[in-house]
Amino acid sequence: MIDSKVIKEKILHVAFQTNKGHIGSALSISDLITSAFNVMEAKNGLNEENYSLTLSKGHAALALYCCLKELNLISEEQLYSYESDDSLLGTHPDPALPWVKFIGGSLGQGISFAAGAALSDKISNNSRQHYVILSDSELNAGVTWEIATIAGTHKLNNLIVILDSNKQQALNLTKNVLIYEDIASSFKVLGWEVSEVDGHDETKVQESLKTQSEKPHLIIANTKFGSGISFMEGNIAWHYLPLSQELYEKAKSEIESMN
Repeated sequence: MIDSKVIKEKILHVAFQTNKGHIGSALSISDLITSAFNVMEAKNGLNEENYSLTLSKGHAALALYCCLKELNLISEEQLYSYESDDSLLGTHPDPALPWVKFIGGSLGQGISFAAGAALSDKISNNSRQHYVILSDSELNAGVTWEIATIAGTHKLNNLIVILDSNKQQALNLTKNVLIYEDIASSFKVLGWEVSEVDGHDETKVQESLKTQSEKPHLIIANTKFGSGISFMEGNIAWHYLPLSQELYEKAKSEIESMN
């Protein structure tokens, strides 16, 4: 099982050592992605024949890479090659890596790929379960709503989408870009099962991931951008900023003091 606190510590250390950004986004999904891997491992073992995981929010890939290292699917050397020349560990994940079938990041494209794979599996009677981590900014993209309609119409109950609802985007708060008053109702009328949880409560996230339904399932995970770091939480600047030595030490101390 993956320890989400260890993942947070690794995110900070790799970002600091490589002098790279996207730290706040990776921390936002850290409890979501560890929950997904832990549910898959506990149920049937981590087997890509039984499950797929699509990081539609591709720029949060550092959280995925840290999980892959904890699962011994990539090496320590590979992890610390993050965003360096000739590394597979780019800003967005590469399909040459384990558990990566699609380069997410272009808004709405990851969920589209996963829904297509889920529909294919339904047609061919393949029992594989498809998990997607979607950013709330991807609701800005029309293709997300097209796919939501298609998934609901075809009752793709093998598709579970975890919405990282941290309520901010690269340059602004989500509500200042496009307004979505009631995401849950919007998906329900399109034929989806909808749950809402604290995205940093792993027990609640995992319970939602285990929900059985005849419909595709949207889990609205209310998260904090830069979760666990006082100077980073809700601070849009940390979408891109790297850590100084002083701020790394402060962030590390705050994560270490978490329960």
